[in-house]
Amino acid sequence: MLQTNWHIKRVWKNPSNVLEQVEFEAEFTDPDFPGEKSVHSGLMPLTAAGLSTEATREQIIDGISAQFGTDSWTGIENFHRHQLAFRYGLNTNEPIAVDTVVISAAHVDIEHDRRAAIGKTFTIAGYGDIPLEGSLRTQAVLLALKDTARDLLAAGVAAPVLFFTDRDNVDHNLTAAQVIDLVNAGKAFMQTLHEAKRALKAMDPVPLDYATNAEYWP
Repeated sequence: MLQTNWHIKRVWKNPSNVLEQVEFEAEFTDPDFPGEKSVHSGLMPLTAAGLSTEATREQIIDGISAQFGTDSWTGIENFHRHQLAFRYGLNTNEPIAVDTVVISAAHVDIEHDRRAAIGKTFTIAGYGDIPLEGSLRTQAVLLALKDTARDLLAAGVAAPVLFFTDRDNVDHNLTAAQVIDLVNAGKAFMQTLHEAKRALKAMDPVPLDYATNAEYWP
């Protein structure tokens, strides 16, 4: 079972001087794989909490709790309280100093890279689903595999002789045509992801929900 450590990094106000969101970092570890961890960061809106121009530590915690939901919150509430107290040196009723939120192009780049790394599951005709992650290494492997597939296709080889291991560590034996279809689908996804990033960066201002609103991303 995955274990999670959550860290509160910053708290922001919007241009109207109202508490808007909190920046967090989550570290995931698996007891079955000691030493392996995955770290993700993001922004959580606080507007639903109805906070005003300043808030105590307890109010911020309550606002984050409302976003997570009671079940998800129970196991990490004390950790959040400790992190906020350590980060800001707060007593219970002291206000938190906050900054005006400015979402920059760099925030969008980070979200784009996160989504590219996660990748997507592609359905290949005559075969089924293959999940791919979008690291540069995987892209290089797939492009090389596509070159081999072209050669095999030209030679009339139709057997599933091309070997590939997917994002979930599942092995696949594919035909040349299936490899070409897979690589083309992956390239199309990455291009669409890039276009979504450019569209967000062109917005003025970049929307606060740039990372969480599925309408912005493929």
